[in-house]
Amino acid sequence: MGEPWERKYKSVRAVRLISQLAFLYILNAGLGPYPYPLPILGGSAPWLTFPPSFDLLQVFIASALPPLLPLASIILGNIFMGRVFCGWLCPFGLAQEVAAILGRAKRRIDPNIHSLLLKIKWFVLAASIMAPLVIGYLRLEGVASRIEPYLPRGLMVSPYSLVSPDSTLFAYMPVSIIMGLIPTSMSEFMAAVFNPIIVARYVLLVVVLVLAVRIERFWCRYLCPLGLMNSIVSKFSVLGFYKVASRCDNCGACNRVCPMQIDIARAGSGRIDMFECIGCFQCYFSCDKKAIVLTYKL
Repeated sequence: MGEPWERKYKSVRAVRLISQLAFLYILNAGLGPYPYPLPILGGSAPWLTFPPSFDLLQVFIASALPPLLPLASIILGNIFMGRVFCGWLCPFGLAQEVAAILGRAKRRIDPNIHSLLLKIKWFVLAASIMAPLVIGYLRLEGVASRIEPYLPRGLMVSPYSLVSPDSTLFAYMPVSIIMGLIPTSMSEFMAAVFNPIIVARYVLLVVVLVLAVRIERFWCRYLCPLGLMNSIVSKFSVLGFYKVASRCDNCGACNRVCPMQIDIARAGSGRIDMFECIGCFQCYFSCDKKAIVLTYKL
């Protein structure tokens, strides 16, 4: 049957998977579109009930418009809920959860390698913001309209969505199937093979999913630009986990279940660092001593 913490871990994970699947259905059920973006990665398909904040952020910046709406959703969502959106609703988080289950992915790797890999997403976020800023500047200067016909479709609107794995999995692939854009002849197949954007899309998606099979939530931990934005804001979230050190018996269950490799066991009393926490509640429910408590402080 396994240890008590292990049984609780599997139960909570099952509930999260149900939540993620339910939200994936709601997101793609064509109930909207509602003009309320959410801080998740779920592709950029035209039928989405709620637009993902990061895709909308790209569109606003590249259009030389102030991105108030997507920024507001990221700030308010994380201030009041922390990164619960990442742990319980994000469709690409679901894809990684499934990959981790199928591959029995490791939840912990060498701490030094982990610390080094954590720096990568800062560069991904910088590139993801700089690209639409340059496009927005070119649009203001009147240059964009002249060069857009010679560039890949969508590059001047949302450069991140052009190659991002979440957009490939939840937007590009479904749209291609629905619109009958799957290659049906050798010439069409070869045209796709020699299209650098299409190749980049699928190579990146495959690489990320293979890594997620090996290391749980690899994209969320080390690459996700929206996850990093969520992290920056969630440090100030009114929702947080606190550790009561006097109750802790150092069993290490909290560390073993954390999909983000947060070293909860070595933390002292007080608020646990929420920067990497995705609000999955695995540590909270796995602690038999109730040494981890959830608080909501305004």
